[in-house]
Amino acid sequence: MASPDEWFNGTLEAFRSGKLAAYVVFDLGLSPRLGIHRLPRAQMMMPQSVIRKAIAKHSIDLTLLQNLPSVISDPVRIFLSATEANSFVFQLKLVSNQEALVAAMEYCRHADFGMAYLVKSIHPRLRDHFSRWEERGLLLFERKENAK
Repeated sequence: MASPDEWFNGTLEAFRSGKLAAYVVFDLGLSPRLGIHRLPRAQMMMPQSVIRKAIAKHSIDLTLLQNLPSVISDPVRIFLSATEANSFVFQLKLVSNQEALVAAMEYCRHADFGMAYLVKSIHPRLRDHFSRWEERGLLLFERKENAK
């Protein structure tokens, strides 16, 4: 059985080559076990439109997204969304054009998986966003050895 990274990377390659059926959703495996009661463990999913937007609007190189399940499962920080209910922002250990990448996720009901995290966007954020979110009390989790 393939690991979440192996499956994701194979699916990402099929997407890159134009061979991925339009209905396929990227499976990112289970959310990380971080002991945060407001962040229940559940399946993480991502529609292809998120990848298309990351490339077209944010100029993110697809090679940065390889092994995304492992990267999301080991976030630098997790914040409550400042704008959306039942949503979270994961600061990733990835950088694009000198800005940290984040994954915005909504915890919602999915037809096939029940309650799941739906990745709505992967995009860069300037570091000052993180300090403003901290000041507003939105920080849920910080991995001390990674946060800078």
